[in-house]
This record gives sequence, C-alpha cells and structure tokens, in this order.
Amino acid sequence: MLTASIDQTRCDRQPGCPASRVCPRGAVVPIAASAPGARHGWTIDEKRCTGCGVCIRVCPMAAIQVREYVEETS
Repeated sequence: MLTASIDQTRCDRQPGCPASRVCPRGAVVPIAASAPGARHGWTIDEKRCTGCGVCIRVCPMAAIQVREYVEETS
C-alpha cells in the first residue's frame, strides 16, 4: 500500500499548509509542538492516507513523497 510522507527538513511548517487543505482523506495533520520553543509542523496519518498524490502536487516546498507503507504488527 502507498502512503505519503513529509520531509521535515524541507517543510516550511506554515499554518495554512496547502496539502492539508486538499487531502481528500484529511491525512495531512498538524504536529503540536510540546516543548517550549519547539516548532509546529505537519505529518501524514498513514492510516488515512491512500497515496493518491494530491498533496504532492500542491506542496510549495516539494516536501512530500509517496512511499510504500508497511503496517507494523504487534
């Protein structure tokens, strides 16, 4: 199964992330900064993501890639 992932070194972490607005499954979700001075950002909820690639086309920083998702078994 395919899923997207965000390269945190390329993501500009803007509050109005275009990818979060266009994802049909709501898989681009905010990361809440927990430590003082930590930066907010975005991540992909791999359980929601279908790897459709819509987010890749609108990311102005080219920070999103599609990769193979391997679900962890416990």
